[in-house]
Amino acid sequence: MTPEIKALYKPPFKYDGRAYIQDSEYNMVADFKDPDLMPGQGKEFRPRGWGRIGQMPDGARLHDEVSAFMEGVVGGEQDPEKCVQLLNEAWGHD
Repeated sequence: MTPEIKALYKPPFKYDGRAYIQDSEYNMVADFKDPDLMPGQGKEFRPRGWGRIGQMPDGARLHDEVSAFMEGVVGGEQDPEKCVQLLNEAWGHD
């Protein structure tokens, strides 16, 4: 993880029980496609927060790097609480 990525979010990360993972400052980190709203699809981890990141210098590059990093950390996991645990570990928070 680069210092630039690490500085974007402040653990601990938390899942809201419905669709979103946020950091301790309520920045959106990720969401999950809701199978109740999208029949036939499971919950799928999707990195978010691009409105905020897009306003930063070189936001498009940073967006791509953060997305690749988070998807690597989560590694296809679909359980939201497990994703939270993996993200907290990646950011050095138990």
